[in-house]
Amino acid sequence: MVATGLLSTLLLGALAGTAYGQSALSCSATDLECLAKASQYIIMGTVVSTTEAAMSSSNYNATIQASCVYGSWSNPISKTLSGTESMLVTSFGSPRPECPASAGATAQVGESQIWFVAVANTAETASTAFYTVVDICVGGVPATQANLQTLSNLLETYPTHKVLKGTNCSLPVGTAQATPSGTSNNPSLPNSAPAAFSASALTAMLGAGALALAGFMF
Repeated sequence: MVATGLLSTLLLGALAGTAYGQSALSCSATDLECLAKASQYIIMGTVVSTTEAAMSSSNYNATIQASCVYGSWSNPISKTLSGTESMLVTSFGSPRPECPASAGATAQVGESQIWFVAVANTAETASTAFYTVVDICVGGVPATQANLQTLSNLLETYPTHKVLKGTNCSLPVGTAQATPSGTSNNPSLPNSAPAAFSASALTAMLGAGALALAGFMF
């Protein structure tokens, strides 16, 4: 069981290197709108554990306990999550040479943030879904009053992207902002759910035996 758990951790680390979230977007850590429009899920969550010690500081996973799904910019809108899940999120790590000042997305046990994530697999490839940060340079932003106000304004501006499911979805009253006619997404960023790994692609990359040992189900 220990070997299986360790192999699962290492395999997820390998998958993190090729998942949808493994990109350095042009979003800054202060541009919440840019990050939100690249996300399948915008969540509030608290980091309960990481695999940094077992893997490396430049590539690790985190388990995040969600307390709210604020919104979704996938196409179609994703409303599958209840906002109370324990979510395995890949693609954390620093330094990252692709990022400004080589500063990658990090997750520290106990910190609660607004996180920007996407599903990295489907039931076709694994028995349990796992997720990835959509930007390897900015995994999340602090849940400050200013950031919550920006998020609330954004959801009022684009109400079709609002989800608000969970136990801690309180936001300040938002105000819709003026937008160009007909605009609902930033066209420079992805606005669809990420392509999941296919069973055949995973088998080719890791081998059927390794996948079976790690608990992947086809």
